[in-house]
Amino acid sequence: MMNNDFPNIAKEYKRTVAGRFMLVEGAKLKDKISGEDFLVTKKMDGIMLVVFVRDGDVSAYTSHGNPVPDKLSCIQELKTIVAQYGINNLTLGAELYATIRTDGRERVCDVAKAIAHPELHDKLHIAPFDIIDIEGEPCEVSH
Repeated sequence: MMNNDFPNIAKEYKRTVAGRFMLVEGAKLKDKISGEDFLVTKKMDGIMLVVFVRDGDVSAYTSHGNPVPDKLSCIQELKTIVAQYGINNLTLGAELYATIRTDGRERVCDVAKAIAHPELHDKLHIAPFDIIDIEGEPCEVSH
């Protein structure tokens, strides 16, 4: 599935959203945020993506507007999940990361290595962190 707007949407998403990210030490977390309308997640070190589900088809683009190969097992897995839940249209902010290290956390260079070596494709994973829209309705949160 190719939509000529998808690469530009992915680029614009990073430009507008990345500035809102906040790195917070665990001990200071309660000082930085309050209320109940937030989610704290582990920082995955990979490549930022915008994932598009349109009529059940899944495609993903990097924050530079480059397409992610749809043959990757993590893209196919996401396609299966959205079909299982009957989701036809969805846009996600996500991180593409690779689990090829035996110690320490993943690194962005691991993603490039895994993409370049087909035998490592099954080590690539997608970690969604933002629902941009679902079934045509934007998911807006007041900040």
